[in-house]
Amino acid sequence: MLEELEKGLIADYGGPENISTSQEILIRSTVKALGVPFLIELFINKYGPVIQKGKALELHPILGRNYLSFLNTIRQNLLSLKELRKEKADDSLDVQAYIKQFDEQEAKKKEKKKQEKEGRDND
Repeated sequence: MLEELEKGLIADYGGPENISTSQEILIRSTVKALGVPFLIELFINKYGPVIQKGKALELHPILGRNYLSFLNTIRQNLLSLKELRKEKADDSLDVQAYIKQFDEQEAKKKEKKKQEKEGRDND
């Protein structure tokens, strides 16, 4: 199941050939971190989320800080991956803007040559 999630995340970010080293590290650590909550969920499904302490019911200790820490790690990793994707998209937009600017300059050069040629033909 975790391998499928890793493949899915890699595919979400353009496949193995399109992810950066930073993205690969974040994806791998996210998948590793996901393993812990999955195991905890299996435990909770089997034994339940609460335990009885005397007359009181309490959340099982397995749902304590460590569980929340793993969930937060996953959340932070996914946010970081999103930021890296945005930076990559911003870079590609800059390339697109450069191409557009280059094309406009080339069109102006052609127009100028055309006008110069027409001016010589009229003489």
